[in-house]
Amino acid sequence: MTAADAARTRDALKADMEAWREAFNIGRKDWQAQRDQWLLDRTSLTPQQWALQRANWFAARDAWIAQQMQMAQTRRR
Repeated sequence: MTAADAARTRDALKADMEAWREAFNIGRKDWQAQRDQWLLDRTSLTPQQWALQRANWFAARDAWIAQQMQMAQTRRR
């Protein structure tokens, strides 16, 4: 993998995060916290580390969605 691959993977992660933000109406404060956690400086990770970062983001996003669904179901009861 090359530096260009790292940049593409980071850009894809950013797009994934922005889609999540729009789909779930994530507020500015929460968005900034997530962005700061996941979108590190472009050169801070290797291409392989960026791929792992993106995979970890998907796992965290999925856990967040599951938590939101569980909270919504609890409120219905």
